Amino acid sequence: MSDRVLFLARHGETDWNRQHRIQGWTDVPLNEEGIRQAEALATALKPLQPRRVFVSDLSRSRQTGEIVSQMLGLPLTIDHRLREVHRGELDGFLVDLARLEYPDFFETWERRPYDARPPGGESARDAEARVRAFLRDWWPCLNRAVIVGHRLLNMVFLHLLAEPVDDPEVFFRRLMDNGEVRQIPLPEDPP
Repeated sequence: MSDRVLFLARHGETDWNRQHRIQGWTDVPLNEEGIRQAEALATALKPLQPRRVFVSDLSRSRQTGEIVSQMLGLPLTIDHRLREVHRGELDGFLVDLARLEYPDFFETWERRPYDARPPGGESARDAEARVRAFLRDWWPCLNRAVIVGHRLLNMVFLHLLAEPVDDPEVFFRRLMDNGEVRQIPLPEDPP
C-alpha cells in the first residue's frame, strides 16, 4: 500500500452558497464565514504536512487556497482546469427556481447526477478530460498536495482516484461541504 496522499478540499462559503444559488463559473468571492472556514482548513491541514496548494482561477477557490498557503508557508499554483463543473444556463439561479425552470435537467440530475449536463454547460463526466489532463501534468507534485476545488469538480477527483460515484446514492452522500477536506490515497500512476 502506498503512503502517497492527496488532500482534496472544498472552498469556503460564499454568499451564493448561503443563498442556495448555483455558482458554476460565476466568480463569487468568499464571505466572512468562508474566510473563517479557510483559516480552519489551514489549521486542520497543518499537522498533515502538506507540501503545496493548487487552486482554480475562480476567486472562492483562489482565496481559500491563498489563506491556506499563507498560513502554512506553501507554494500556490493557480490552474484554470480546476474550475467548477460548468453549470451553463443554471448559473445564478436559486436552486428551487432552477428546478422549476429546468425540470428535465433536474429529473436527470436525480437519476444520474454524474452525467447530468445543464443547457449550455457540462456534466461531471464531461469535466473528466480536464481533470485527467491536470493529473497527468502535475502527478509528480501531487503527493501531499492540497487541491482546493469545488463541489462538483471534487466529485470528478473522487470518481477518478477513490471510488466510482456513478450511483446517485453514492454521489449525493459524498458531496463535500464548504471548507471540508478529505485525504485521498494516490496510486503510483495517474488514472
